[in-house]
Amino acid sequence: MNRIATKLRSNEDGLTILQILVVIGILVILAAIAVPTFTSQKSAGVDSSVQMDLHTYGVQVELWKAHNPSGSLVAETVSADAPATYAEFRASLDDTSIELIPQADGEFQLVGTNPQGDGSNPEGGGIVYDSVQEAVIGS
Repeated sequence: MNRIATKLRSNEDGLTILQILVVIGILVILAAIAVPTFTSQKSAGVDSSVQMDLHTYGVQVELWKAHNPSGSLVAETVSADAPATYAEFRASLDDTSIELIPQADGEFQLVGTNPQGDGSNPEGGGIVYDSVQEAVIGS
């Protein structure tokens, strides 16, 4: 038993430079796969946050309209720093901007943008909430 242990200890040469380079190469390949996946998931999360903000603010504007039937909506832009006129609402992310666009018959659209997201609206211009459909559209 002692002979085997002695022989094993004497043959410990460590890793060769080639083995180390192979391991580094494998790690680089794994990182190249993981980083784009992470960044796309981050932008999808930002878009989900913008959609949530649009829906929340849309519901609050609808409540304001119900309590103020003679009132008319005025265009405004809401962000984390600039609270809404029609409700106690601020955008949840710092870079999110929500624009209220009054339409005919008291309806409105909200357009939300955040430069860190994809802005999943095929027509461009951000993610849109439509009060007629009471839903986020174009995403």
